Amino acid sequence: MNHTECSLPHVINISLDGVKSTKFAELLDQHEVYISTKTSCCPVETPSKMIYALYRDRGRALSSFRISLSHLTTKKEIDEFLAIFTQCYKECFENEKI
Repeated sequence: MNHTECSLPHVINISLDGVKSTKFAELLDQHEVYISTKTSCCPVETPSKMIYALYRDRGRALSSFRISLSHLTTKKEIDEFLAIFTQCYKECFENEKI
């Protein structure tokens, strides 16, 4: 998890070691799950500026993405997301897509 005590409670920013965020987002897109890669205001194909500033780790910054929730997000939607996320994560390493 990439967060501080000042992070927004409804936005989760994580990095997956060895997984490029843009490629993982493409896998999720195939299941109609949409996430944001990196932190806001970062050019495409560059490390997340905010995550790099926090951790000084280029790999972590390149594999960073955001998951945003709202007060309307249901438990069912979270469970569906987690199932798809797990499936895509396994695919990353089984098929070496990323």
